[in-house]
Amino acid sequence: MESCIKICRLCFNKCDINFEAIEEITINILDVLLIKINVVVSEEPVMCKNCAEIIQNSFEFKSTCLYTHNYIVPFVNEKENSKLDLREIYLCKNGHEDMEVSEADTVCGFCMNLLKSCPFLSLDNKDEDVTLVEMMINKCFPELLSLARIL
Repeated sequence: MESCIKICRLCFNKCDINFEAIEEITINILDVLLIKINVVVSEEPVMCKNCAEIIQNSFEFKSTCLYTHNYIVPFVNEKENSKLDLREIYLCKNGHEDMEVSEADTVCGFCMNLLKSCPFLSLDNKDEDVTLVEMMINKCFPELLSLARIL
């Protein structure tokens, strides 16, 4: 009996052995990422390991950003016309209101951690000519850029 060829529902490449079944949780994750796929065209919809990894990284990134957004909103409403200082929010979030964060410390707007401990950035490899924005795009958005190539 010949086995059925598996095709990734995201990139449409053949999946010989490296694939993952698209189950209800995966469909929910794709909905959060605003990716709509038709899974009923196949009895057993699958995605390749590469797409599964990109989807997982994208979901983690978006979840972190949504959590941060929801955490920051009350502070934005509280401040109204004054400038929002992410260092103050960082201290509140971590329960260290009495601790001080130096002017040199920068808080990541994606995850609300100090940049030196941000899971999305690595300052160890920072070149002198690379700006913070470029670092964030290179580190945070490759998943999204990879995702865009899939679609």
